[in-house]
Amino acid sequence: YTVNHYLVNTDGTSVSYTLYQSDILAGTTDEEVNASSLDIAGYKYNKDYNVDGIADTSSGVIKGDGTLVLKLYYVANEVELIYDPNGGTSKDGISESDTVVIGHTDQVVKLKNGDSLFDRAGYTFVKWNTKADGKGTDYIANSEYQLKASDNVLYAIWKANDNTGYKIEHYKVKYDADGTASVSLAEAIDAKGTTDTRVTISDKDLKDYEGYSYDASYEGTINSGIISGDGSLVLKLYYVANEVELIYDPNGGTSKDGISESDTVVIGHTDQVVKLKNGDSLFDRAGYTFVKWNTKADGKGTDYIANSEYQLKASDNVLYAIWKSKDDTKYTVNHYLVNTDGTSVSYTLYQSDILTGTTDEEVNATSLDIAGYKYNKDYNADGIADVSSGVIKGDGTLVLKLYYVNDTSNTRLVYKANGGIGADVIQVGSVNEEVIVKSGTIFKRDGYAFVGWNTKADGSGVMYHAFGSYKLKENDNVLYAIWVKMIDDYIPPVCGIDN
Repeated sequence: YTVNHYLVNTDGTSVSYTLYQSDILAGTTDEEVNASSLDIAGYKYNKDYNVDGIADTSSGVIKGDGTLVLKLYYVANEVELIYDPNGGTSKDGISESDTVVIGHTDQVVKLKNGDSLFDRAGYTFVKWNTKADGKGTDYIANSEYQLKASDNVLYAIWKANDNTGYKIEHYKVKYDADGTASVSLAEAIDAKGTTDTRVTISDKDLKDYEGYSYDASYEGTINSGIISGDGSLVLKLYYVANEVELIYDPNGGTSKDGISESDTVVIGHTDQVVKLKNGDSLFDRAGYTFVKWNTKADGKGTDYIANSEYQLKASDNVLYAIWKSKDDTKYTVNHYLVNTDGTSVSYTLYQSDILTGTTDEEVNATSLDIAGYKYNKDYNADGIADVSSGVIKGDGTLVLKLYYVNDTSNTRLVYKANGGIGADVIQVGSVNEEVIVKSGTIFKRDGYAFVGWNTKADGSGVMYHAFGSYKLKENDNVLYAIWVKMIDDYIPPVCGIDN
């Protein structure tokens, strides 16, 4: 007799029967037999099966001709097909009923597309696989899958995107006026890479900020990391302001007493704001007044006043003192009389004038009218030359020198005190002119009496009396006062016109 075992399958709308196993057995004719059911994975024997005229016949009487056929029906168990996101997450609106399919053993179902079920930041869905590591059996979306008795789990297999974003933030570390460090974002760069791979900063990623240097050890630096699928990786790089100098240049001045290099050179950092010093506190410049600072020595750069703020640059931090000329700077004009005795020349300072003017401006001295002398602007003898013009020096050391020679169109008679008190007295006239000799009262000598004039200091020359006549020669017109010592209580006679 025969025992057939049928699998009952359904696709949800219709039922099909599959002969799973047919056993030809032997027994005693006309005796009743009961078939034994099998254990079939994913199926359950149903002795009461009866659908649409198809019913279970698990017992019967053995016919002598061997035609007895017993039929046992096994109904497919209800099983689940689970779609596992395998690192992804369900899309909005996706519930468990979308990711768990209810079916029956050996039922063939059409697989869903992972993109319709799940998201995974930084990844693209590729296929399904029976193993989470992708080492099982592959199934592509929309293909057919036959439900097994158990373990119907399909894992989403993802491919890491190679255009996943991450940021590289570049920060500048600046210093405040008091030296306190502050951090500011200089720029943020959007970069791309492969999800879940490590990226490390290289030289090509670094920025060249003038006056700043990259410091890999600065607190907070993140120069390597794993690219997160959601783009949240942020690498942080810090560039510290370089140490720079601000130089105060005297620009023609000199440092004051007690001022050292540390006073004229300020140490700071790029972009640091410093308060500028007053040039008057650092430098002196004779004949000048400090006005301001400038980035150019000629004053054609940028102006900065004392005590204002200055932001240090990456280089070339030099501020030049700008000076204003004083208009009361002193200079001297000396007037010299040039005299000769026929063999040698002598110079007598006739008058010295202290004048004022503007520092570094050129001045021209004005000559005097001196009786018996004529100014000679071209005077130059034995290295002594006229200097009637010059530039006023800030320290007041300019000395102009004007020389006056005998005026040949006139002559002069010089009266000398010769031991008495008083400066030379000059009487001017024409050559051969007869002039009246002056009185001795132009000079004074205590304890002595004036008795006349003589062409020699020792009285050995020609004697001339006061109010007498003297004929002027071309030169060498000199009369010396002649004195006699007075006796106590003696009153000398008064010299009159008639001697």
